[in-house]
Parts: sequence; C-alpha cells; structure tokens
Amino acid sequence: MKKLLALALTALFLCSAGGSFVHTAQESIHVSPLSSSAGASRYTFPSNYSTLVGWYQRLEENYSGYLEVFKANQLYGTGEVDGGYDLYYVRLTNESTGLSKPEVLFLGSPHGPEQIGTVSLYWFTDWLLRHAFHPGYDHPQRDWLRWLLDNREVYVEVSHNPWGFDHRRRWDANGWDLNREADYNGPGEWGPPEPWGSVQGQTLVRFVNNHTIRTGCDFHEGLRKLMYPWFNSHWLVKGISPVTLMPYNYAPPDFYFYDVASLRCADYMGDFGGDLNAWNVGPIRSFVDRTEGALVAWAYGADVDRHPAERRFVQDGPYPGSGIMWHLYEVYDYEKDINRWDLLGDDTTLGFGMEVRRFLLHQIDLAQPYLRWLSAPANNSVLAPGTYTFSWQVNGSLVVDHTSLQWGTHPDVVTTYDHETEDHDRYQGKFRGGTGWDGAHNGTTRGTVYRENITLDQPGDYYLVAKAMVDQRYGTAHVPLVYGREPYLRLVRERTDPDYHEVRPGTDGMEEVQGRLWWYSPVLHVTVR
Repeated sequence: MKKLLALALTALFLCSAGGSFVHTAQESIHVSPLSSSAGASRYTFPSNYSTLVGWYQRLEENYSGYLEVFKANQLYGTGEVDGGYDLYYVRLTNESTGLSKPEVLFLGSPHGPEQIGTVSLYWFTDWLLRHAFHPGYDHPQRDWLRWLLDNREVYVEVSHNPWGFDHRRRWDANGWDLNREADYNGPGEWGPPEPWGSVQGQTLVRFVNNHTIRTGCDFHEGLRKLMYPWFNSHWLVKGISPVTLMPYNYAPPDFYFYDVASLRCADYMGDFGGDLNAWNVGPIRSFVDRTEGALVAWAYGADVDRHPAERRFVQDGPYPGSGIMWHLYEVYDYEKDINRWDLLGDDTTLGFGMEVRRFLLHQIDLAQPYLRWLSAPANNSVLAPGTYTFSWQVNGSLVVDHTSLQWGTHPDVVTTYDHETEDHDRYQGKFRGGTGWDGAHNGTTRGTVYRENITLDQPGDYYLVAKAMVDQRYGTAHVPLVYGREPYLRLVRERTDPDYHEVRPGTDGMEEVQGRLWWYSPVLHVTVR
C-alpha cells in the first residue's frame, strides 16, 4: 500500500528555483477538469466522513503515483473502528523517488465536532496537487512544488475520530476522549480504561513505531493556541524564550528549538483567527489545565529507552517512533464571531484553509535541512570563460552557523575540491538567522540569500556545490541535569550529532536516520570552452 499524501506549499515563499532542481515525473498523472475533487472553488465542509474519504480517493485517481489512500487499520491488523469504520490514512509523495525521505504526520482532529483542521488538511492536499500539475492552475513555483513532492513524504490521517466526525460528538462510539488515551501520564479522565484502548490509538502506535517521523500535529478547536510539550510533567523545569523573553514552566528538553520554531511558524501563519504570540505559543501547561494521556506528550517523549527521565510517566513502551516535533494546534477560538461558512476561505481568500496550509508548509520544510540554488548557470551547461554569479538559500532550519561554496574539477566536489569561498558565519551560535525563512510574516518571507561571483576562465569541466552547517545552538538538551544531554527531537539529533544513527525495519522497508553536520546543495556541473 504505497502512494501519496499531504505536502504543503504557499509559494509566496522563496525566489524561483534555478535549473539545478531535478523533478522525477511519473507517467500516470490524470488531471481532473474540475477545480478540485470536491467540485468546489470555495473551500467547503464535507457532509460526513465517507464524503471526505471520497474526496481524497478522487484525488488519488487523478494523481496516480503521487497520492495513496489506504486503510491503516487493515494494514496493521488492528480491527474495525468502533461504529463500523475503516481508518483511512493518506500518503503524498512522488513514489518513483522512493520511500526513504523525511516523514511528517498530521492527524484529523481526535474530537469529532472540531472539523476545521481535519477539513483543511484535505484542502491543502487538493491545493498542492492542483498547483503542481493541473494545467488550469499554473503556478510560478510549480517546479518547486514538484521538488517538494520528490523530497518529502507526508502522511495525513483523514480523521482520528470518524464516528465523532459524523455524529458531531467529542467522543468516539464508546464515549472515550481519544486525546486522553496515550501512554504518557495516561489514560486520563474520559479515556479508555487502559492506554490505547481504541483502534485509532493502536493503529497510531503501530504507524509511528514503523516510521521515523520528524514533525507532526493533532488539530483542535475551542481556543486559539499553538502548543507543545509538556502538558503535566517536569513542572519545575523553567525556560525563558530567547525571542520574547517570556518565562515558562514545564519546559521540555528541546524548549529553545520548539520556542523559536513555533514563534516563527506563528508569524508566518498570520492572524486570521487572532494573533499567535508569546501568550498563546508555548508549553501546553502554561495555557491549558492538566490533561493526562494527551497525544502530544507521547509522540514527543515516550521513547523511554533513549530518555529514561520519562520512565515514570510511561506505563508500557518503549516507543521508538517517538521523538517527533509534535504540536497541539488549537485552530479556532469559539468566542470569535466568525460565520462558519467564512472560516475556510479558498486558494486566495484568507481563511483557516490558508492558515493551516502555511502551518503545514513550515513544518514540512523543517523536517530536514537543505540548500536551494536560487540563481546559477543550468546544470551541464556550456559557458564561455568569465565570471558567474551563484546564489543560494539554506532552509529546513532555524539558524545557519556556516555556509560557503566550494568548487573544482573533481566530480566528487563534496569531498575533493580546489577552491572555497569565505565562510558566512554571521549567525554562528545564535538562536535564529541566515535561513530562507528570515522575516517570515503572514505568508511571506525575506529570506537571507548568499551570493558568490566565481571566475571560470580556463577551459574544462567544473563542479560546484554549496554547503551549510545549521542549528548547532540546539545540540544539547535544556537542563541536562533533568533530561540528560541528548535532545529528544529526532530532527535535532539528525543535524547536530554526527554519531546519531537510528535504524529499524518499518512498514515501507528499512527506516534509517544518520546524523551529520554538513548539508549540501545539488552539485552543479558546467563546461567552459
């Protein structure tokens, strides 16, 4: 069961891509004459769970090779969801480029009536595929959208509570709150008697432990907040935001990374539902009462083998798939006077559809560092002797500690090169700066661009590559006396610890994460005559 799911893009982001981006197209793309699989230009709510699944399945028919809808409960043998439902997951990626890419996971809301995030996940998927492939939706960033599909693997659970979605009930068919059953200080009040009592919970555990997910989220409504661990553990551990200077209790071991990334994401998302700032972005317990068994703490911190400080909170385990940068995103404050039919907007009309799209884009981008050529001679081009400008950006990160360009006549220019430009190290050791996300605000960025003029005046073949080291400030856990020195986040370990190595069998084959300090752009080859 392999195909596609939810990659994000609001391509107000970044300059147009250079010729170095290679998109591996598949033959079986059949675009629909409709504006979307739901047959609507204005984003709408489906009448029920079956209709929402059908929308995804129509996309699968139209974009074969990029989207797969599958029954995760059948894949993992966890049974039928109470109430008579199958549990549909979606994967969005270019299958022809393999299934060993950075993975992300977003859940339709565990609480049935809270449907904005659940439905916006669909509209994001629909938007991305149309703007990447549909001839009626040509997009200035089309090559970039396709590159994302080639290089990320995005999963969406259509709805974590199908019965509640259909019946507009917070609980599932058993009367259980599905955000109270996780094996981290759980289960809580209104949850099942034991951790993971529901089919949805059992399926989620199997899925997470069979993948190496970098970022994730479950969506909610009722408040306006973007929150992360902890919920009710480590209350004595304090942290002060390096961005806002706001103090918090319940600070997790990756507090600084969470804080800086979440505030940047909040600025990029915009204020349609109200401003997201230091007063509603932070550890959950700073804003919400104690809640046992929430998914967010488990997804982040339940790998008790790697992080023994969490053993007293986890009943079973270990859960090797945790270590995810997980958020609890409260999309909509019920107190706001917004007409339900104006909530979602559309491709260009501001609404929660666009806001969720921006959130997804930010989190998908952050899954792994990468370098992008902005302007350069096309790969394999033939040039006259002269001086040429090469410019690039560094993304998938919060701060660029070092970046430079190296070149020479050896094809393996990553390890063997003749020349290197100056080291751009202005932001070394800082909490933020130097990335393509600098100045993120309301769907736009003013990203840092690095430029070098390279003189190629002798005939021959030349190879050039840009490299970067990122996020080194985050390589040690907050308050090591409590948590130990190692960060919990998989994506932080991958970029700050060259000795980090994670490998295990998974649903799609061997899952492996290898830590490294240096990240490289695609290699450019030019011939001078």
